[in-house]
Amino acid sequence: MSTLLLVSVAAAARPALVGLALAVVLVLVPRTRWPVMAIRPRIRRWIVAGAGLALLVTLAGASLPLLPLLGIDLPEPLGFSDAAAAQRVGILVPLVAGVLAVAVIALPAGGSGSTSGGSAALSRRTPSAFVAHPWPAVVLVLVAAAAGLAVAAGLASSQDEQGRWAMYVVDMGSAAIGTTIYGWYASVPALILISVLIALAAAAIWRISRPPWGSDPVRDASARRQRSHTVLAVAAGALLLHLSKVLASLSGTAAIRGTAHSGDQFFRGGASFSALEEPLGVLSTGAAVSGWAIWGIVLLACLVSPRLEARGHATGAA
Repeated sequence: MSTLLLVSVAAAARPALVGLALAVVLVLVPRTRWPVMAIRPRIRRWIVAGAGLALLVTLAGASLPLLPLLGIDLPEPLGFSDAAAAQRVGILVPLVAGVLAVAVIALPAGGSGSTSGGSAALSRRTPSAFVAHPWPAVVLVLVAAAAGLAVAAGLASSQDEQGRWAMYVVDMGSAAIGTTIYGWYASVPALILISVLIALAAAAIWRISRPPWGSDPVRDASARRQRSHTVLAVAAGALLLHLSKVLASLSGTAAIRGTAHSGDQFFRGGASFSALEEPLGVLSTGAAVSGWAIWGIVLLACLVSPRLEARGHATGAA
């Protein structure tokens, strides 16, 4: 059993490695280099702290199943007494990480840009002025997908022996087969966390837009746009990693198979959406790679921007 668990953890780690490697390429390779984040060092440090916290919390959540193998007992809320409890923890961890990251990024007040030099005509400081497409559309689509899957899977769930809506049952007449599903037991907490994440992201963007302009409004406006987009990017990454776990869970549920017999006749049965098993698995991997890549880009872009910005100034001066 421990070998199977190690294999499953290693398989889950591959999308993270691919996503982070993609982030390195997009940020560091010159031809695809991500735009420099011209944000004050103090605010940049908060973004690094938020993105780093999201990565650490998610990685810690992914490593929780390994702790019992080391003889470490987990407290009840984090325990893996059964598959349903383990599934719920894995599905909720990315959302918790996203909420914490957005909260950290939103903490520093004041303008985001440099205070040196320049002048420009002042424009209205409204949240919409610092948010450009496609980020709002991306986040809304991900929220709609997450909410739709939560409701659909919740409606398909049944109560298990402990009264939790975490079971999927296939009635085959003379027999029934069942397995765990992303039901109301996990989807209700997920919907609550998604609501908190979106509300917090909206509040963060509003907070970014409120301070008065710095001495260089053009640079300040650009920095506020970058910071606002960072908030939406972190939220989108959390939603993608959450959706990855949900899709993987539903793919596993779709794989349920069973047989029943009536007299001399045998019947085979399975989930009503069994044909979606492989597509759901592919979508899960794609969502995981995308989520890790987005978080990696946010972190690396902030870490390397000061050096790239200084190099650009040196090249311009030369």
